Amino acid sequence: MKTGLRPALVTGGALRIGAAIVRRLAQDRRPVIIHYRQSSAAAQALCTEIVDAGGQAWTLGADLSDEPQLSGLMGRALAMAPDLGLLINSASNFQPDSPARPDADQWRLAMAVNALAPARLAADLHARTDGGVVVNLLDQKLANPNPDYFSYTASKAALAEATRMQAMAFAPRTRLIAIAPGLTLPSGDQTLEEHAAAATLNLLARATSAEDLAEAVAFAATGAIATGETLYVDSGQHLVPQARDVMFLVRGEV
Repeated sequence: MKTGLRPALVTGGALRIGAAIVRRLAQDRRPVIIHYRQSSAAAQALCTEIVDAGGQAWTLGADLSDEPQLSGLMGRALAMAPDLGLLINSASNFQPDSPARPDADQWRLAMAVNALAPARLAADLHARTDGGVVVNLLDQKLANPNPDYFSYTASKAALAEATRMQAMAFAPRTRLIAIAPGLTLPSGDQTLEEHAAAATLNLLARATSAEDLAEAVAFAATGAIATGETLYVDSGQHLVPQARDVMFLVRGEV
């Protein structure tokens, strides 16, 4: 199927924000490779949904923290879609931890999945194709930091700098753009009521949806000028100083 839009690889594309991005790209009739780690059933269901609607999709399983699997991922993706030209780094490791108790294993996992894997895949796309676009998902916390989710935040900061450096190194053939979401979906043990309260703690007093983020990704993927930039999609959350993660703020935890 020829659409004029080169195929995309979406890491973590089977669930949550990744799935919303996959659906949004498929709306444009862009072929999509849905990467997953354990959610094979969800990935296949989403793939079937897209194909049944007249689109083109594949599923691709890999553990991004495993070196051999990461090394082979781009080659497997290119075997499915040789004209691959868009990489969305959406997969993320998000575990609670504290600056008071840095854990070596947790830091290695966060850095592997959230920083090294996106950078490696971006480098592989640039090296093995005629260039394209890479969209990295960051977090509004980088502009509005607090100590919660310590290793996660540090790994996203590493990815932010990697985005800038690779944008310089890979220009003009490959563009890199970062999207920085705010609170979007419930996570961890957060209840729906807690999420509803936390989601409006921003300048616009409105929740930011997964579909909002997906629309921003689609916009970033088709622009031709910007590279090395970060677009905040958070209803202004990054401009509201918060001493703790909003999950804990609505619980009154200090």
